[in-house]
Amino acid sequence: MGLPAYSSGVTAFACESPHHIATGSGYILSATDILSVIADSIATAGSAAMNGGGQVLLVTGPMTAQKLANDGYDKQQIREELHQLARKPVSLMKSNKFLNPEHPFHWANFIDQKDDDAMIPALRTPEDLLVMVAGGWGSGSGFNGVCHGWMQAGGLAQTRSIELVSS
Repeated sequence: MGLPAYSSGVTAFACESPHHIATGSGYILSATDILSVIADSIATAGSAAMNGGGQVLLVTGPMTAQKLANDGYDKQQIREELHQLARKPVSLMKSNKFLNPEHPFHWANFIDQKDDDAMIPALRTPEDLLVMVAGGWGSGSGFNGVCHGWMQAGGLAQTRSIELVSS
């Protein structure tokens, strides 16, 4: 999805409205603490993405991005860590009837729905997480947001390069 340095582009992504995540990134926290808070927000039991997969957009503020980078995380490592952390147990997800288990996107297609202790990943693959940095420096709460996509049904991110025309 990326473009060469010094080029311009636009990405469109069909998703839910942003959910604010206050991580406390500006205080003395580890990257693991920050990513654990973000993971819990990604793995929202009622989201379309948790139930049917698809893409999720994580927008980190600059304070969070700097803290994660200083602790050695790049975008791919963030994707991989959140893929492991953003999970909910089968016992909880069985109570959500958003999709029936026969639906092709339902988590029961790859997790044993009889194992109440099994953990269902909100991100089916690390690449399902779109990561960007936006916003101003802000307070010590380290503002971030997550936008859940529309399952695997469509609306996936599409990036196109654009040519800027000088006036």
